[in-house]
Amino acid sequence: MKKSSVFSAFILSTALLLPAFAIAADTHSTPIEKLISEIADKPEQHQAIASYYKDKIAEAKKDLAMHTKMRKAYEVGYVKNQDTMAGMRKHCDTLIKNTESSIKAYEALVTEHEALASKKP
Repeated sequence: MKKSSVFSAFILSTALLLPAFAIAADTHSTPIEKLISEIADKPEQHQAIASYYKDKIAEAKKDLAMHTKMRKAYEVGYVKNQDTMAGMRKHCDTLIKNTESSIKAYEALVTEHEALASKKP
């Protein structure tokens, strides 16, 4: 067998295995999934979940600000490209709407878990 064929087979098999390693590593990286999968029943577990969703809210608000800024940039796009800019504005509008929806959902989850955290066992 040629060296190049062996090398190509090695590269191909390595490339095929990388996603499996990434998935395996990811299952252990975030404790929130473990808390949720165990059905949180302790106040500190619910508070940890609430904190997780507060972080998600902060991330979503950054995304919202970025998409809003981009939307405004497309409003003042070149006159000759208004058709293209209209498509971009529509794209931003969709992302803004979805992000606002996500923020509301995260806020509801924070409220739920904080309420559960304050209940007596």
